[in-house]
Amino acid sequence: MTGVPTERRSLTAKFVSYCRLAKLDAYHQLYGWLLAVLLLRQDALLTPRADLALALVLVTTFGIKCASCAADDIMGFRNGGDAMNYQTLEYRPPSRKPLLTGMLSESEAVSFTVVTTLLGLAAGFGALFVLDWKVPVGVVLLFAIMSAVAVQYSSGLKLSYHPGGLELVVFSVSACTVLLPYWLIADGVSSNAITLSLLMGVWLVLVVSYANLPDREGDAAVGRRTIAVIASPRTVDVLLGVLGFLAMVFTIWPFARGTLSGPTLLCVLPVLAMNVVQFYVGVVRKEALRARMIGFYAIDVGSLGFAAAILLSGR
Repeated sequence: MTGVPTERRSLTAKFVSYCRLAKLDAYHQLYGWLLAVLLLRQDALLTPRADLALALVLVTTFGIKCASCAADDIMGFRNGGDAMNYQTLEYRPPSRKPLLTGMLSESEAVSFTVVTTLLGLAAGFGALFVLDWKVPVGVVLLFAIMSAVAVQYSSGLKLSYHPGGLELVVFSVSACTVLLPYWLIADGVSSNAITLSLLMGVWLVLVVSYANLPDREGDAAVGRRTIAVIASPRTVDVLLGVLGFLAMVFTIWPFARGTLSGPTLLCVLPVLAMNVVQFYVGVVRKEALRARMIGFYAIDVGSLGFAAAILLSGR
């Protein structure tokens, strides 16, 4: 006897399964929102109304992210891609995929996707309402497009199944986590907002690009044309090197231009070192999933480093 009722254990297991379906451990896109808020604070653009709108934007980011992850799992379950990728790699246990283990049914996953999509859209339009719809038309259009693109990453148009589509979707959606909140409130974009948008996009593309390397055969079997599938190993290595170099350039750029205080470059030096380590581990040593994890840690370290640099730079 454990002393814990079976019902409670099953409810807990169900909750954990929904968290895994939404990939809540991959929270890194939320850093984009944080950096946008800090840039707006630095530019003295925050007001009580803006604060409420930004809170709703955070809900939107979270909801759309959960929906797109769930839709990806549903498609991976339906076409057998997840079963192939997760049963052949012992360090990727199927327990990470609740549809594979039967902890969630397909109908439950679909319902979760619909609910989180509606939550994200409602919060997004709520933010526009809070601002009395006095926002750039481009923000509204970009919000609508990115929401549709994110949810159709694997379902609907199956954008990630087209050559380069996966990487383009990840880059554009991730970049918009900085760009959209800033543009919504500032009625324009600053050089720092653009640079950090590009950096967030590159960081996340690096993560998924390394993650896709062990999935090459499984993705090819189900028609998912990632860069790892369509390009030669040599070409992929070169692309990973270029992406890592761009991440370093975008990291240094605000300090080189003087839009962030020069001495605060110390806050982001660790992520520069991590970019080098990631390339060595992933390309030289061919340990793709370790490089993927380094990429996640780099986003943690880099985002918090930039947050400190923005706060220390003042206006």
